[in-house]
Amino acid sequence: MKTIVLTNPPSSGKRRIIRNIDCAIESKGHYLIQPYDLMLLSGCFPPGCPMSLVDATADNLPAGRAIERISRARPDIIIQALSEVLWSNDLDYLRLLRARFPQALILVLGDALIEENCVAAAMQWADGIIASPLDLDVGAILQAQPGRLGQAGRIEGLRHERFYEDVSKKPRERTINLPRHKLFQKSGYRWPFSTRLRYTTVMTAWGCPYRCSYCTDARFPFVYRPWQGVLDELQTVKKMGISEVYFADKSFGLPRDNILNLLGEMVRRRMNFSWSTYFHPSQYEPEFLNLMARSGCHTIVIGVESANIESLRRFGRNVTAEQISGLVRHAHELGMNVCGDIILGLPDETEQDVRASIALAVALKLDFASFNIATPLPGSSIRRQAVAEGRMAEDEHHFDTLADGNIIGSNKLSALQLVALRKLAAREFYLRPGYLLRRLAKLRTFEQFVIQVHEAFEVLTKCLAPDTHAGRLKPL
Repeated sequence: MKTIVLTNPPSSGKRRIIRNIDCAIESKGHYLIQPYDLMLLSGCFPPGCPMSLVDATADNLPAGRAIERISRARPDIIIQALSEVLWSNDLDYLRLLRARFPQALILVLGDALIEENCVAAAMQWADGIIASPLDLDVGAILQAQPGRLGQAGRIEGLRHERFYEDVSKKPRERTINLPRHKLFQKSGYRWPFSTRLRYTTVMTAWGCPYRCSYCTDARFPFVYRPWQGVLDELQTVKKMGISEVYFADKSFGLPRDNILNLLGEMVRRRMNFSWSTYFHPSQYEPEFLNLMARSGCHTIVIGVESANIESLRRFGRNVTAEQISGLVRHAHELGMNVCGDIILGLPDETEQDVRASIALAVALKLDFASFNIATPLPGSSIRRQAVAEGRMAEDEHHFDTLADGNIIGSNKLSALQLVALRKLAAREFYLRPGYLLRRLAKLRTFEQFVIQVHEAFEVLTKCLAPDTHAGRLKPL
């Protein structure tokens, strides 16, 4: 059987970069989540294939030491994650891998690879690009020879020239083997909403059924796993002594019947997991949220995005203020925590709009808020508009919603204004005595207290730190 190595590059400056196919971001706190695409891929290959994980970011390794670790495994196949945030850094790592392992089949994945100029650059050293992990034709990959993958014709799950034209959001079912959770039990991984330091990641589906054009997920299919396979995975996780789970679905709960069966069995079998997930407000139904809580859900992350609902509709985001407020209110009645994702500076939004979104986060009494600068993410309508208006070039990279890399202003607000507004948002939301008292009252475990203290320190350090963006700000 062929030996497989999964790898994440180092992150320069000890930054905590999270790399996945649909989204790569810099951690806004102390956390570094398990790379869920690599986790999912670990279950796509036959159990008999030897596999290891070398995460240079989680283990704080320089490139040379990471490659030495990979060398010890004598890999036949290497799967590397890349990112838009550290594109040049990650591309250099790929070049080093090819130089060191000329006989290995190298596959890459990452959000930057939505863009054609990045594909051309990566394919100088890679054999193929994974675009949909649950669709991956593993048999074809295991039979392929380095440098000859293109001769095999179109391979399911790999990017091809028409991949993004052919994307369907119609749900498709796929079955995989058990992901190899033991590989991902590294001390460097931490999920900010966990109640315990030790956790693991499970996915019931990959991709997103929605088409919000400011998001890279609009470009990918929606593929789900049958609930029986996910339940088997949870039983294996339980035997490992892990009771904290992050369901990393982009929008947990679909297909509805599939998830109803899963949650029903979790309750019936008294699995007693403590878990959290992303949840789309349009999916809110009181009975379903009740079932989530009964099965152990303690935190949901929802896209509040903006107080300007009309602005969101322009991007294909169809939610109502009533759906969001009703969901938050009910979640709090059930004792759940709610984190709201907020986007600052969508095209055509003014400073008044941004301040209204900050005020909404406070008014909703969210437990956490993640303030993200509207960014020209790969494949997004924001990127296309910025290029069309001449505010950035097609081959510009290193943009991130945290604003620690390149920053581009919107058509209404400068980059400097957006940076200042993001710091203002964090201060106005988190530095409230009433908020801090509520957070203390909702803590469940001492480990959760430790996690939240680390996160709070990192968030406040970043929002109070002086600006260091000179030379990286893009003008209007």
